[in-house]
Amino acid sequence: MHHLKPLFHQINQSIKGTAEFYIHAHIESDFFNLIIFNENVLKFCNSFVYRNTSDILYHILNVFKSMNIKQEETIILSGHTERYDDLYSGLAIYIRGVKFAEPAGNFTFSYVFNDTPLHKFINLFTALSCGS
Repeated sequence: MHHLKPLFHQINQSIKGTAEFYIHAHIESDFFNLIIFNENVLKFCNSFVYRNTSDILYHILNVFKSMNIKQEETIILSGHTERYDDLYSGLAIYIRGVKFAEPAGNFTFSYVFNDTPLHKFINLFTALSCGS
């Protein structure tokens, strides 16, 4: 299955009821995907290779600028990022709403997952429910 299929399935579950922009950045170890919907229509989808956090910030903010997206919009993060890391802190300077994706579905977890940030494994959780 293509790596974007579970991500689009996750976004499809999350986008319901969203009137304006839905912006999602999924961070992998050496690349990230940036997907933007506006009024439930896909407006932007691209993968960017990066070496450091500055590269990610540059690409995201450049897309915001080129698409005239306001700082008041919210960006949803998933993948290899954590609350208060360099990426989160850098985005929070320029974008008012920085949130983390949550698995869509009715999952029950062992206590082992109590301290695990679930947004890191969003594609894994979503792959179970999106089929082949």
